[in-house]
Amino acid sequence: MGTLVGTIACSVDAEQAQDDATGPPTPYQPQLSLDEEGAPLAPEALEEGLTEIIAYLVRQDPLLQHEAWTEVFWGNAEDGVCPIVGDHNGQDYWREDCTTSAGARFNGWSLNFREGGWIDEQGMEVQQYNWLSGHATIELPDGSRLQNFGDVELLIARGPDYDLLEGFVFGDFSWDDPSADGSWLQEEISGEIYFRFEDHGSHRTAGYEGGLTFLTGPVLAGRLEGLYLDGAPGACALEPQGRVRLRDAQGGWVEVDLGAGGAAEADCDGCGVASQDGAELGPVCADWTPFLSWSGWPWQR
Repeated sequence: MGTLVGTIACSVDAEQAQDDATGPPTPYQPQLSLDEEGAPLAPEALEEGLTEIIAYLVRQDPLLQHEAWTEVFWGNAEDGVCPIVGDHNGQDYWREDCTTSAGARFNGWSLNFREGGWIDEQGMEVQQYNWLSGHATIELPDGSRLQNFGDVELLIARGPDYDLLEGFVFGDFSWDDPSADGSWLQEEISGEIYFRFEDHGSHRTAGYEGGLTFLTGPVLAGRLEGLYLDGAPGACALEPQGRVRLRDAQGGWVEVDLGAGGAAEADCDGCGVASQDGAELGPVCADWTPFLSWSGWPWQR
């Protein structure tokens, strides 16, 4: 027994000495060769990625998912049989795996609420409030499939000073029906996007926060931080304030600083300054006008 205790004590002393020599553990940093690291993305490649993000966001109409879910669900559910719909805090709720007599299969769980016609605490008339949450799929006999893996919220309201559209799209959504051809529901892109649009009649504003991944170009992912566009007189409608982060294939992040925006901005040209690890890469420019050049509805279909 004495020999065993002595052996353990020596082992512990050796480990402690090794810890003292190396210090506390440090965050993992992969050891990449220069070839694996690659060169930073050129401004042209960054602009291509930023253009892809903008083009996707102006097509990410959340109402399309709400309309698709309402149409496909209520058009194919078998009342009182499959799925059995209950009430959860005023929301339609179901949770089961079942197949209707017509061959439509419902799998997973879903909460859905679509109402309107009240005045909120800010005095806005809520014309429509759409909320869809769940981890569910609906597969139809013809083979088409509608997926909702996440949360989609859209508030449509009218106030004395401006009309408002705000909400978020968080998760993975798809619909392979021909009526969705060319829409964001047939893209592989995933993310968490918060948005707010105001229509003041004479001008509009747009705000974005969040991130996207599985982009298809040289930029694989992007984050929008405090992005805000103002079309009011005296503001810079061509360039948002805030910051965008773009990720390359090696996992590195490039920061594009768009500044404070507004009339005080030195250059109102749609460009920001790109940098990576403290090294400036040059200007990165994009066309931001689609976020403000709309009437009645900010998303394209």
